[in-house]
Amino acid sequence: MSGRWKALSLYKPAGILVPDEREECYERTDEIAGLMRRLLAVPGTMISRNNFCILHGDLALLRADWTLVGDDGATVAEGSSTVVIRKQNDGRWLYVIDHASGARLPRSADNRTT
Repeated sequence: MSGRWKALSLYKPAGILVPDEREECYERTDEIAGLMRRLLAVPGTMISRNNFCILHGDLALLRADWTLVGDDGATVAEGSSTVVIRKQNDGRWLYVIDHASGARLPRSADNRTT
């Protein structure tokens, strides 16, 4: 696997990726790979910083703040992801659910009646 495709190896074969607020799900590594091909075509560097990691047995909830910076230094895209990962029998942690912009969505409207 080339260095450009190492990110794909972070996903469970049945994992899902929701790239933005539209809630469109990419399921399985073949669909995720198609989305990543488009992302990796953008010249630049992605920087990601973990905000927190909460462990519970073989599951973990992560939040990361990420920025895609173009070769010219300009910000191309940015977001805050919410990710659920699961520890595998071989000790690796793989993405089960990745919502690339889930931690940055606006608050839901309060639908309660008073």
